Amino acid sequence: MNKLTLQDCPKRAEKLYKCVEDLICEKIRNGTLRPGARLDNADELADELGVSRGTIRHSLQNLAAKGILVRRPRAGTFVTDKHSTGYAGKRLGFTRVAALLLPDITHAEYAHLARAVQNVSSKMKIDVLISNTDNDVARFEEIINRQLTNNLYGFVMIPPRGGNLPLSLLIDIQKNEVPVVTLFHSIPTLGWPTIVTDFHYDVELSIRHLCEIGCKRIAFANQVESPEIMHTKHYMFLRALAEALPGFYEQFLLTVPQRPNRTTAAWIEEREHEIQTWLSQHPNIDGICCINDELAYEIIKQLKKLGRLVPEDVAITGFGNYAQFYGLDGDMLTTVDLCYDEIAAQACGLLQRIQEGERILNSRSQF
Repeated sequence: MNKLTLQDCPKRAEKLYKCVEDLICEKIRNGTLRPGARLDNADELADELGVSRGTIRHSLQNLAAKGILVRRPRAGTFVTDKHSTGYAGKRLGFTRVAALLLPDITHAEYAHLARAVQNVSSKMKIDVLISNTDNDVARFEEIINRQLTNNLYGFVMIPPRGGNLPLSLLIDIQKNEVPVVTLFHSIPTLGWPTIVTDFHYDVELSIRHLCEIGCKRIAFANQVESPEIMHTKHYMFLRALAEALPGFYEQFLLTVPQRPNRTTAAWIEEREHEIQTWLSQHPNIDGICCINDELAYEIIKQLKKLGRLVPEDVAITGFGNYAQFYGLDGDMLTTVDLCYDEIAAQACGLLQRIQEGERILNSRSQF
């Protein structure tokens, strides 16, 4: 296994053995320790972490009692693999109720997705409980724990960004044999199927459209996310722009705060002012590729206040195909359809296949 140090411990526990447990669980959760992986022996772990062999033994015994590790005589200690082998057979006695966990059900993007899931599940004679998680780990735990005893048909969820669900909670889901499908990003620990969108291809479509209608000074409007995600999306934009306008392009980047789960009038005013200021500083921009339809709508509003016509002066593209929520038509906004209906159909279909006994591990569908 990879060498461990107590500096890697996700949170310093009062008891040393508990910190060792937390560290091993974190390594399992983030995929460093895969299902079936063999841990170093107790002496080696004690040397790596600078703790006593008794502390290591205590930690391993506790994790084995929880079903996270399995100890095999004369073979060693392994990450249990029974939680990653799918479902042994068809579940009996489950209800026809599925749970959909979304970051913010008031957001147009997630409202669109929820409606799509409801439409598909209705045809399958499945009821859907829609829960707002506020992208908060504690809220996730509360909702999942409440639903685990209800013998659900399955969970469809967008995992929290910026936080991790506890390994013990994930294992509880698996022990209860509740199928899970994640959307847009994965939970790597247990191999649950994930459905994602092809952002690179979608950006290429947007840039190609803007170039085809004659745009030369194209900006990318993004929202603040983790540095890794922001840099990846910016790189994809630059790559698509360089391919569409080889040797003749300038880069313009607008990054605004991401909308919180609960907005205030002051926050909205500040964000609108930031967008308007940026547009005023870049009067020659003739095309903007926006990260979603919501941001596109806000930019169109500010362009109108500045007396600039859309699309005559500035052409706008968005993502999501939920512009109708903002009263925008095709003359004002060209949007990339992120195929929420197909995503919903795929998610519900995966739940059904798992319920019927099919083992679907580490599946990744892309739209």
